[in-house]
Amino acid sequence: QQSSRKHPNIMMETRSISLGNLIFQVELPAFEALSHYLDALRQALVGTEGAEEIVQEVENRMAELFSADLAGASRAIRIGDVERVITT
Repeated sequence: QQSSRKHPNIMMETRSISLGNLIFQVELPAFEALSHYLDALRQALVGTEGAEEIVQEVENRMAELFSADLAGASRAIRIGDVERVITT
């Protein structure tokens, strides 16, 4: 799949998501990576007391980081944004 950054005339499919009570537009590859990460986190926490609260805190922190990254920008979250937040 071609990147919208290399070919500015190509529109990348996006999804609207709610993360940490904020709404974001996310490019499809970034959405898939983020969904996979959060699903894996939920699986890793199965049976752990407070698992939902942990996931919520992670989502809240991700939302803070995405908001800071996108401050003033009118663009969707990209795969690089997700990768950077996941490794933070």
